Amino acid sequence: MKRWFELNFGTQRKHRNKKFNLLIIGAQKCGTTSLHYALNQHPQIYMTQPIKEPGYFLPFKTMQAYYKSKNIILKNEQHFFEHHLLKGYNGETYFGESSTFYTTKQWGTLALAKKIKAYNPQMKFIYLVRNRVDRIISHYYHEKAKQANLEFEYFLNTNKEAFEISMYYKRLLPFIEVFGLKNIQTIYFNELINNTENVVKKIHTFLDMPILEELTNLVKKNATTLNILEQNKLFKVQILHHPKYESLILDDQLFMHIAKTKVAGDRRLV
Repeated sequence: MKRWFELNFGTQRKHRNKKFNLLIIGAQKCGTTSLHYALNQHPQIYMTQPIKEPGYFLPFKTMQAYYKSKNIILKNEQHFFEHHLLKGYNGETYFGESSTFYTTKQWGTLALAKKIKAYNPQMKFIYLVRNRVDRIISHYYHEKAKQANLEFEYFLNTNKEAFEISMYYKRLLPFIEVFGLKNIQTIYFNELINNTENVVKKIHTFLDMPILEELTNLVKKNATTLNILEQNKLFKVQILHHPKYESLILDDQLFMHIAKTKVAGDRRLV
């Protein structure tokens, strides 16, 4: 019995004091799931399995209820960490998770950034962005998969995060204020898909890790199609005429300002 326990849970016990040092914090529908599994292929990076988005820094009861709705029972915080996040970890340099909750309006606050700072002042962050309008449309398809009769206009007017998640400067600002720019790497979705090799090099340089060429074959995960061209054109018109679109324009201008620091790159996203 003791031998069985050691084989199955010995690694968790050995590393139970390990702390996260890498977070993919968003944005939702920008390729976070694909990047999570791509990074996990590196022998010195372990990204949580099988729960990719544990929301470790959110209130435990919130995540306990969230995963209960998905038929995953989390007994307590220690059980959650050791059996659902740490399982499979074997001493890799980077131990990471990918929770887009951290850059939503509801949870992505200065208080959260400070909480993470208190946990690990050296935390590294990766933040993925894409054309803001395309992200909103992809977000809609994601929600429509759960609500077949969801109308686009209703989604825009009632989903509190639809526009907010696309305000990349606003969402990233708490982490910039608390951690500074040197601990944040921003990645463009289109570059991730179309020039994966370059993105892999950027990330591994950011993490000061050796580059493995075999990691450049990105497998798309949790992808939402944007190939319904005529319908999407109509959706884009609705967004462009929505009262909140002006907020996206302003946020884009602010985001381009930090582009001078080479955190955000040099491309407009509206």
